[in-house]
Amino acid sequence: MISAVKRIKMTIETIEVEVMYADLDKVWQFPLRLPLYSTVEDALAIAKQNVTWPNIEINPALLAIYGQAATLQTKLHEFDRVEILRPLLIDPMDARRGRVVKKTVR
Repeated sequence: MISAVKRIKMTIETIEVEVMYADLDKVWQFPLRLPLYSTVEDALAIAKQNVTWPNIEINPALLAIYGQAATLQTKLHEFDRVEILRPLLIDPMDARRGRVVKKTVR
């Protein structure tokens, strides 16, 4: 059993974060406990050690924390969610225009 002092010390010296990647048909979530002042790069390095890590190429330009752009050097805070984004297959405005055209043709 962990003593209360040790539990408090663990809580102060580490942060809880999550690394997440969503594909078209599956979502991977990796909850991690990292040392204070860890970066996105640290979180990715540890998450990649998981045996269920997806076979993906990480583009540093496509990283975010709760939808806000992040870099490999971005410092993490308690309960941050590091998101590995996929490149867009189609420009969102082009997709919207296509939907509007389909509706007006009907």
